[in-house]
Amino acid sequence: MIPDHNGGFWLMADTCNHRGPKLSPGDLVAWEPVEYRGDLAAEMAKSGGDKRMGWMGFIVAKLQPIYSEGSWLLGERFR
Repeated sequence: MIPDHNGGFWLMADTCNHRGPKLSPGDLVAWEPVEYRGDLAAEMAKSGGDKRMGWMGFIVAKLQPIYSEGSWLLGERFR
């Protein structure tokens, strides 16, 4: 889930490469947006989906579920 001021939205994401931590459902991750695809967003909206799902990006790290000094603590990066 990508958090935002409206409560957040879901999207599918892959890791930036295969060298990194094993991920499981519910893990807290750092996701880096790369591009917003308006064509994909329009298709999602036509089928009743959320147009914010037009965002494309990659999971770049697994985070620790510890919030400290304004950010989540880094667990392990994908290299």
